[in-house]
Amino acid sequence: MQRRGFTPEFKREAVKLGRQPGAVISKIAGELGLNANVLRRWIQQFEQGRWESKPGAPLKTQQQAEIERLRKENAKLRTERDILNKSGGLLREGTPVKYGFVLRHRALWSVGTMCRMLQVSRSGFYEWRSRSLASGFWGTNGLRG
Repeated sequence: MQRRGFTPEFKREAVKLGRQPGAVISKIAGELGLNANVLRRWIQQFEQGRWESKPGAPLKTQQQAEIERLRKENAKLRTERDILNKSGGLLREGTPVKYGFVLRHRALWSVGTMCRMLQVSRSGFYEWRSRSLASGFWGTNGLRG
């Protein structure tokens, strides 16, 4: 299913209608062919200053877009740092030891990120896990059986 795209002007007008005194969000959203939660989110984004109110301007200022990009990058770097700190000297260890680390910590971090940081294959991890769990060597919680 393909997502519908809405122009900045459409979003601004929908927000303007939704912010009028006594406006019923669900009714306005229905008339516009939107889900009420989508309209509520647009109104919230507008009120938080994440959108420009001027017609013809992009919804986000360049500074806001840059801040969001930097926040995402910062979160990614923090995660990578935490994985490397927690893994200690695992980069020198063999692949099964690295897979064991990924298995034990998959609730904390994504498997893909850990595999990339530990320089092992994600598909290899899943193959190793299915073989190890089938043999009963590792328990379901990632600890040796």
